[in-house]
Amino acid sequence: MFPKRKVFVFVATFYGILLFYVVSVLLFPDWPLAQLTATFESVWATFVFLAFCLLFASFLVSELTYFLYRRVRSTRWFRPKLGEILVSKGYLTDKKLREALSEQGFRIGEVLVKGGRITTQQLNQALGQQKMDSGSTGEILIKLGYATQEDIIWALNRMERRLGRILRDKGYLTDHEVRRILFEQRRGPR
Repeated sequence: MFPKRKVFVFVATFYGILLFYVVSVLLFPDWPLAQLTATFESVWATFVFLAFCLLFASFLVSELTYFLYRRVRSTRWFRPKLGEILVSKGYLTDKKLREALSEQGFRIGEVLVKGGRITTQQLNQALGQQKMDSGSTGEILIKLGYATQEDIIWALNRMERRLGRILRDKGYLTDHEVRRILFEQRRGPR
């Protein structure tokens, strides 16, 4: 929250508390807080005391509001998406972003074919075999001898990559750039 907003929240809180106090004194004169007006014999001493109490209460409520505002704004719902930041800052084009994002949805067979570990024909044959047998695509590829256990582990690791890692692997961003953008994303909008 910018300083102007902070001042506005403080002033609005002060007037809200003042209005609440005046209305409550008028409606409920026997209320214990209404007795604060009779604390001192001097009108000015009472005025200064009440003003201090109202300012202090306003300060506490506005600071609590500011704290809660910052906490809510830092939640993931308010954070900009990593891809949006990268495109807006000029690190990536929309096309490169879509290309990288599409890799997050690849299935194990697609990953193995793109990685050159198996051929498209081998994948199609394994998928046909999977319709007849039960089991995962990886298990069937191993059983048919088209892939090794290491190939499957490699593919699973590739499938679990997040956008930042994919962009590093493709050479679109450096480690430093990814860390800086992720920090900016976690910090959230200001």
